[in-house]
Amino acid sequence: MSVTQLDQGITVVHQNLTVTPVTVVDVWVKAGARVEPHHWKGTAHFLEHMIFKGSQSILPGDFDQVIEHHGGITNAFTSYDYAHFFLTIAREGLTQTLPYLGEILLQAAIPDEEFGLERDVILEEIRLSYDDPDWVCFQSLCETLYQHHPYGHSILGHETQLRNYSAHQLRCFHRTHYQPNNMTVVVVGNIEEKAALSLVEKTFSDFTIPSECPPTKLSQNPL
Repeated sequence: MSVTQLDQGITVVHQNLTVTPVTVVDVWVKAGARVEPHHWKGTAHFLEHMIFKGSQSILPGDFDQVIEHHGGITNAFTSYDYAHFFLTIAREGLTQTLPYLGEILLQAAIPDEEFGLERDVILEEIRLSYDDPDWVCFQSLCETLYQHHPYGHSILGHETQLRNYSAHQLRCFHRTHYQPNNMTVVVVGNIEEKAALSLVEKTFSDFTIPSECPPTKLSQNPL
């Protein structure tokens, strides 16, 4: 296994597994719930959803169609510390599909017309979470333990706040945190290190001009 930092600041972790025909690419972005501005709870998770709505050149639905056409699978999740996106694909389809993932991650359009529709999806996700006893118990525990730290907040956000958010807020959060120094790309599979580094460097190069969200102040003592 090798760990390399590219010139643009991205960290690449690579492991060549010649015994498998499949390659997995994991992208970890330091853009979890803990870096959300105080009154923007849920924006990290909301943005994860909106990433898949494409860029200026990739329309909503196009990304999923390309991945499925090449027999791959992709998904994402948001934690307190990271947003995580992954692509699992046959080795021969990697060069055709990874550029699409790079495009939507770095150049997310977050279209206004999709924003309201996806907000309804997340609001329903919040409502359904209260039917899950494990989630309710975990959230109650976090709120009790971390009363002065983002770890005590729900990653999903709160219904009242989400209704007042705008697509502009998500664009600001994206341009602030989806930058090379916050990103680690892990490539594991039947691909040599030189080829993997070249592909990642080419794919993850066109970042947006950095923005700056309202600052996040973390307590020195989270408990």
